[in-house]
Amino acid sequence: MQQLTSNINISKNVIPSLNGLRAISILLVLFSHVQLHNLHWEEVHGGQIGVNIFFIISGFLITTLLLKEESKTGDVSLKKFYIRRVLRILPVYYLLLFVYFIMHLQGVLNFNRITWISSLTYTRYFFNDVNWEAQHLWSLNIEEHFYLIWPMVFVFLKNHRKQFAILMIIAATITRLVTNVSDWHLFTRSDSLLVGCLFALYYKKIEAFVEKAPSYIIVLPFVLGIVCGLGGARIIPVHDVEIRNHLAKAFVGSFGTITNICVGFIIIISIKRQNNLFFKLLNTRQFNYLGVLSYSIYIWQQLFFSDNIGLLSSFPINLILIFIVSVISYELYEKHFLQLKERFTSDHKAPKNVIQTPMPSAA
Repeated sequence: MQQLTSNINISKNVIPSLNGLRAISILLVLFSHVQLHNLHWEEVHGGQIGVNIFFIISGFLITTLLLKEESKTGDVSLKKFYIRRVLRILPVYYLLLFVYFIMHLQGVLNFNRITWISSLTYTRYFFNDVNWEAQHLWSLNIEEHFYLIWPMVFVFLKNHRKQFAILMIIAATITRLVTNVSDWHLFTRSDSLLVGCLFALYYKKIEAFVEKAPSYIIVLPFVLGIVCGLGGARIIPVHDVEIRNHLAKAFVGSFGTITNICVGFIIIISIKRQNNLFFKLLNTRQFNYLGVLSYSIYIWQQLFFSDNIGLLSSFPINLILIFIVSVISYELYEKHFLQLKERFTSDHKAPKNVIQTPMPSAA
């Protein structure tokens, strides 16, 4: 198998633009929470599409890593893969829950039993009656379940990976179209993760298309993604409100399949088309570091939009505190586990962006 990442610039141990895309995504999440809790807007924009961008990036990067390992060693170590995921995600996840426990004992928070059980067992998206401070964990729980399933599909269904991804994308789209399953569920959001997987599996072909396509074609995913992502049900010419809403959830809106495919193309474009202002913005030092902090921000940001902490949740104090706490969390705590995680990579020089994939979420 030809190495997937052979045409990606990894000379500095970084895949271009991906941390910048993470930065944009976490800003969308934060902006949606500012709208909801500080500005008290009735209609909130940006958060859900921010989450889906992270889902797609995650599927793309995890599959890229698996393909890279398979290309180099001829096999994939599931044991090492799961150890890496545990070391990256669980330490700060359970640190957050420990902080919540201390705040609960002090009477600042009053978590119900469902919140504790679903958070501790990574089953958050199965329950609705959860305290606000833990609501955002639904997307991380979806990711963890994806991490359990997809590597095994990758290894044991080696000749049917693409078919599996396509079928599951279709299944999730149909689920949104014909049922009322929660929007915060693996059954309704798995297609975004698998769109990312599929773009990694077809990377060489998509890369070739992106490199040769004229600029007016390249701009289409951006335009269509914005129209679909922000327009939602309003762009569907159907009078029946219920039908229109189901069509929007299935195909457009913040997490519709068409929107997800546009984001997939934007990811490849952002990696390969480097002679433009968008690429330069994504790869600035500030955007890169914000992307590096994105998981830390995801973990801690929900607390600072809580009514239970008083003035600390007021704007812009809450945003300043989110950044400070996230920097401390990443630099003084998470980095120790990241260094340990590197011992379980198949290649100690693997691209940093390929192995750091947890994502923010919006409730």
